[in-house]
Amino acid sequence: AEVNTSEFKKAKVLLDSKKWEAAEKLFKKLATTKTILKEHKYYYLGVSQFHQKKFEEAQKSFQEALSGQPSSKLKNETQSYLGKMA
Repeated sequence: AEVNTSEFKKAKVLLDSKKWEAAEKLFKKLATTKTILKEHKYYYLGVSQFHQKKFEEAQKSFQEALSGQPSSKLKNETQSYLGKMA
């Protein structure tokens, strides 16, 4: 199934508003759909988990983001978060 872009935007708005828990829920739901946005969904899911101090879950999400083919910018940001948890 293609990702619902309005759902993705809504999740991103929640993330930008620092509504970590709501963002996490929506990104978790979106993460199950297969699309080119997979890396971004897992990255944002990781960010929302990181800010809730769910470091173990965040680490898994970030690893998942890296397992795809993230852009170099996304890759650097993901590794930066992983570094903060090391």
